[in-house]
Amino acid sequence: MPKWRFLKEMADIKKVLFITLSNIGDSILTLPALDLLKDKFPQAKITVMVGARPRQIFQDNPAADKVIVYNKRSSLKEKTALLWSLRKENFDVVIDLRNSLLGLLITARYKISPFPRIPKNIMHMKDRHLHRVKELMSKLGIPADLKPPRRSLYISPQDENYVRNILKDNDIAEKDKIAVISAGARSDTKRWQPDKFLELVPKLVGEFGLKIVLVGDSDDIPASRYIASKCEFPVLDLAGKTSIGQLAFLLKRSSLVVSNDSAVMHIASYLDVPTVAMFGISDERRYGPWSELSVAVKKDIHCRPCSKAQCKFGTLECMELIKTEDVLKAARSVLFATTYTLPGKGKDKFRRILIVRTDRIGDVLLSTPVIKALRYGYPDAYIAMMISPYA
Repeated sequence: MPKWRFLKEMADIKKVLFITLSNIGDSILTLPALDLLKDKFPQAKITVMVGARPRQIFQDNPAADKVIVYNKRSSLKEKTALLWSLRKENFDVVIDLRNSLLGLLITARYKISPFPRIPKNIMHMKDRHLHRVKELMSKLGIPADLKPPRRSLYISPQDENYVRNILKDNDIAEKDKIAVISAGARSDTKRWQPDKFLELVPKLVGEFGLKIVLVGDSDDIPASRYIASKCEFPVLDLAGKTSIGQLAFLLKRSSLVVSNDSAVMHIASYLDVPTVAMFGISDERRYGPWSELSVAVKKDIHCRPCSKAQCKFGTLECMELIKTEDVLKAARSVLFATTYTLPGKGKDKFRRILIVRTDRIGDVLLSTPVIKALRYGYPDAYIAMMISPYA
């Protein structure tokens, strides 16, 4: 495309509709795509359509000129009225990441396809959303190879002051290093056991000198309250006490985030905070942490990832097998920017290991250095041991 035509296309983009997703974590995964739109079309007015739960992300956010809260349970009459009001807006670009009927029916000069063909090597949902926007821009001759600045998560001065004051009131000084722990998740199948978080806290305090802050929404209050009440160290429990903006500033202030697969993990990733996340049923290749320094701690048993609402075996071993030491080792790796696993390619990335030692007890004991070496080299692997009954 000639340069003059390219500049004209950019200048002609005046109104953009960005339809994002219904959960907070899923909406955070779309923010890099919104950043790219804002970066390439700085003159455009961007309308964001979002579900009720994540609306805080976009309200009062300079990246969004207008916010429409979409209720998927609204009546047909209400949905029809919404459709006609959107059609009257005469958008130049529609980015519908929900692949909804609305996106199909709204007229616009440029739209992403509701039937995306994304290369198999692009796995992570953040990258898949971003690819769809880049693909549209490439058709317009707009280069989109550079990473845009992350600016679509707004933190107000009031949010900053709230967090600074609450930390000060709880004897956490500006020089203190913080570990933010999120023990909750939207699904029970994504939650590491509270007792293991309880084991982890003194290790983080003792080894790294971190101050501990617990976070989460109102559903996470029982787990956080349990950890805070049982912990031998002072713990600041802010579960259910922060807005998304306040939580975001707290995460930016922290040195480490330890979380389940949750919205907290995705906000920390967007802000590029060192993150350790425990993964069971979910596929970390699609939904894992994406900070520059981050580790998804998992155990590659035969049935994961399954992404099921209930464990079909009734055990949830994929989460229960994750040990406190596994998470602590991952925390060391991100805090000191070291390698989490030994280097290996292709066939060397073992997922399931069987150790056979069916002889005497003394010989089995002599094998323990081998077991330790395998666990160190392959921390995510499922390791089984075959021994004689008396050993």
